[in-house]
Amino acid sequence: MTPPKRLSFPGISSRGKSLCLFLVGFAVFFSLRGFAVNGGDTPALLDPKHPTYQIRWEEPFVFNYREPLANLLVLKVFHATGDLTLAFELVSSFCGGLWLALLLRFRGSALFWAANLLSAVTLVFVGHKELYAPAVVTLTLYLLVLMAALRPRPAAKPWHVVAAWGLAFLTHKMALFYAPGMLLLLLDPATRRLRALPRRDMEKALVALVLIALLLQIPAWLEILGLRVVSVIFFDNRVLELLTLPKCWADPVAEASEMGAFQLFYFGSLDHFKFYFGFWLMGAPVGLILIAAKWRTALSVKNLPLFCCCFLSLTWTFFWHPHMGWYDWDLFCTAAVPVNLLGGLLFSEGTAKNARNG
Repeated sequence: MTPPKRLSFPGISSRGKSLCLFLVGFAVFFSLRGFAVNGGDTPALLDPKHPTYQIRWEEPFVFNYREPLANLLVLKVFHATGDLTLAFELVSSFCGGLWLALLLRFRGSALFWAANLLSAVTLVFVGHKELYAPAVVTLTLYLLVLMAALRPRPAAKPWHVVAAWGLAFLTHKMALFYAPGMLLLLLDPATRRLRALPRRDMEKALVALVLIALLLQIPAWLEILGLRVVSVIFFDNRVLELLTLPKCWADPVAEASEMGAFQLFYFGSLDHFKFYFGFWLMGAPVGLILIAAKWRTALSVKNLPLFCCCFLSLTWTFFWHPHMGWYDWDLFCTAAVPVNLLGGLLFSEGTAKNARNG
């Protein structure tokens, strides 16, 4: 059987390919905006007077603690266009082009592209009127840099990984679930044994973490001091209110909740598993099959970075509660990014080996 060929564009430089793919992706995603699928928070985001989720789009600068950079990007495009719906559509399409350019950097085969494109993740770039498109792009960038830093011959420094994660974290707090992936930097890329990071690398990584912390705190201090330079949006959700809980915990938490917490179902119930597996079938229909077909290779040392992030995705989505039901597809399908990357790369490796042997 002839192995699938990698996508190639003879005569075009690497940067030229990325630019072309970005422009084509942006145009295609924007032209398909009429097929946009709404998420659970879409009505609230489009309504400036929504009682529970006021973004204050008229403000010159808004710092939304849950998704600061994503919110700011849409805000500035809205101020430039005067149309909030168009702003969301432009941002999601722009991020779609960036996402395709990043996928090109993985140098995957046709199956790699199938695993990533034939997924509900792609829908966040099709005129989606929420803030998950920038989150997918920055999460993909973080995974790309993490893999580059853990090659036998590293192509990225540890502080590059921390900076990429910080960008993802400042885009959407969902990136916090993938912070443990940075612990892999303590492994030597060549031997996969524990190592002490070079002092210079450690210092730069710590500086990057401090800068991230400062960026999160400055808007809060401005608000506390009464300097109305920044409009800050805080979220007072308690962690337990966001998780799927057993009935003995869920009812007391709901009664004491200030946000009106509720549970669509309880932990371990039939509906719990229905939603969990349903979201994963939407987010990684091809990626899961590819990983299952090559599960031994998926467990290899070479694939450790993506495999660990897949484990983190499978874990946090099991405990997080979809308060909006199936309308929370965008949040849960975003978790499929590392799964689709790993599944596609497993078969890209096989393609490369067959090509060399041939």
